[in-house]
Amino acid sequence: MKTDHYIEQLNERFAIPEIAKIVPGRGGLTAVQISSPAASAEMYLHGAHVASWRPAGREEVIFLSTQSKFEPGKAIRGGIPICFPWFRAKADDAKAPQHGFARTSEWKLASIARGEGEVCVTLELESSDATLALWPHAFRAVYRVTVGAKLKLELSVTNTSDAP
Repeated sequence: MKTDHYIEQLNERFAIPEIAKIVPGRGGLTAVQISSPAASAEMYLHGAHVASWRPAGREEVIFLSTQSKFEPGKAIRGGIPICFPWFRAKADDAKAPQHGFARTSEWKLASIARGEGEVCVTLELESSDATLALWPHAFRAVYRVTVGAKLKLELSVTNTSDAP
């Protein structure tokens, strides 16, 4: 759980008045809330998880399970998860997290930008001692979530090691 000071620092750096703010979300997990004329949305830094998207004048589009656990180390159920670097159980390690570690990792908020009728939130995840212990490959993942009349998602992963 992040402190109020951490949330305040993120807001000072990234918030867009009356459009985008960083808040303590469910379970105290850090969330980005978007409220624009085109749509509203909520996403968590925990797992880079899109938990809500609602186009203006319409109902919620994203299903989020009432069984979701909003806790560090637990995956959020429903919404739009990121399954990386494997899907399902890890073939060579039954104790590894189901669907990879990206969905239970704390992603870094890199930017929030306002565009023509939309807001783009960019989150990043890089290899660390914890990820390398589960998957021995250096990487950098960048996830762009664009909230507007349409929801656009873009995930790119780069191999940051010298090995293929």
